[in-house]
Amino acid sequence: MAKIDEFKQFVRTKPALITFVKKGDTTWQKLFETWSLYGEDDDIWQKYVLNNPSSISNVGLGDLVNSLRNVNMDAVSKGVNGLQNLLSLVQEMTTKKTALKEPYVPRPMYKQFED
Repeated sequence: MAKIDEFKQFVRTKPALITFVKKGDTTWQKLFETWSLYGEDDDIWQKYVLNNPSSISNVGLGDLVNSLRNVNMDAVSKGVNGLQNLLSLVQEMTTKKTALKEPYVPRPMYKQFED
């Protein structure tokens, strides 16, 4: 197995590293070099696990606002509109279906079928 494949396996065991790279706190090159020098069992990796910025307990209001800025509001709006259209279609179909049924009127006991 090539070194790069071993490193990829290591990263899969520590998904917090992906968050650090995405935020720009480090690069894959730096992480690979650190992994090559210290190995995967060194205590240096504890700082990435303990200070995981993707952990919900470490998320601040600023992080939340930044996350909301990245949301595509047009896509959300289209999704909500599609859901509203679907709900109105289902509602329309169910009201028509119940409107087509005639209410049950019991036949009087003294009446015969031929009457």
